[in-house]
Amino acid sequence: MTDCSRRPPPRVRSLSEIVERILEAGDGRQVRIGEILAHVGPRSYGPLLLVPSLLVVSPLSAIPGFSSLVALCIMLVAGQMLIGRRRPWVPGLVVNRGIDRDRLRAAGKWFGRAGRRIDRVVGPRLEFLTMGPFARLIAAICMLMASVVPFLELLPTASSVIGAVVAVYALALSAHDGLLSIIALALTVAAGFFVGSLVL
Repeated sequence: MTDCSRRPPPRVRSLSEIVERILEAGDGRQVRIGEILAHVGPRSYGPLLLVPSLLVVSPLSAIPGFSSLVALCIMLVAGQMLIGRRRPWVPGLVVNRGIDRDRLRAAGKWFGRAGRRIDRVVGPRLEFLTMGPFARLIAAICMLMASVVPFLELLPTASSVIGAVVAVYALALSAHDGLLSIIALALTVAAGFFVGSLVL
């Protein structure tokens, strides 16, 4: 089990900065998920939820079993946030999983462009909707959504949709943007109908 509370880097507040830190993590051909989480900011639940959710949305989700493993990370982080644990941790099974750096860079290029656009419209507002009981509600929703990803492995589009919605919640937490959390709630309902139409 790996504790994510050691030597925390400065807090990140924008999607662009999070993407930059993801791409800077590690120094080998394989980048471990643990290295990414440590480089992004291990004490902040927002980035810790955002990193795995972005990985689910990226082309890396095409790797068999990858989405399920990353969804496990989301569930564990969200679960700790739900119970009010101050210092999140992620098990070795997840943090030791390696990602090819070239694949990571390819995914990062797209996210970098999208991040710069998104950062222009995201920022602190209605902050109370990202704190206290509202933050726990977000954690519960993210945990529930991630729990169905393993059952959707044969439907990459469905898992990516779920990852995208979790990413919006995580970004709302990172930027203290309560309006964005309301938008994420609406997207949750839409995602439920979309995934249901694919399954049924």
